Amino acid sequence: MSYWPKAKRDFNKEVEVTIDLLDFILGEFPKAKFIYKPGNHEYALPRYFISKAPELAESPLAAMETVIGYEERGIEFLDYHQIVMAGKLPVIHGHEVCNINRMVNPARGLFLRAKTFAACSHCHSTSEHTPKDIHGEILTTWSFGCLCDLNPDFNPFGNDWNWGFAIINIEKSGDFEVINRRILPNGKVV
Repeated sequence: MSYWPKAKRDFNKEVEVTIDLLDFILGEFPKAKFIYKPGNHEYALPRYFISKAPELAESPLAAMETVIGYEERGIEFLDYHQIVMAGKLPVIHGHEVCNINRMVNPARGLFLRAKTFAACSHCHSTSEHTPKDIHGEILTTWSFGCLCDLNPDFNPFGNDWNWGFAIINIEKSGDFEVINRRILPNGKVV
């Protein structure tokens, strides 16, 4: 489900693949707490119902959290448009910050908007930007790779997307460690 018109997309298949991926991840980390931060793709379904079938917009069918079954899987599905605090690290979905500049890389663009350390997804590119403030404090920002098609119909060539994910380790003090990984085409994680 997306804003962009597509002739070949199969929504039901995409839901099935998403459920399979979530179930796999849940099986690999059975003791972990899972929190799902929705982005613009999850918001596409309720937007679709609002524009095409407003009388169904309040139906559970119009909510990705119902379609995917996050609650049944023990995954906390967050509200749209909220900052998630991973300890002291603010984590957002990039569409929540208008026009993240990608001239250098998405992490730098995020820094120019956030003006503090932060992390985001949405840009589909693994990057890191590490400036220091006037007091010498390091204010790193990160952008995470994606787990989607790297060459979709609306952007098939010339993008700098990569597969990737991040693990954020949080200490009791709120301090954090971001492990930002890329997945190579051969499946190797670097």
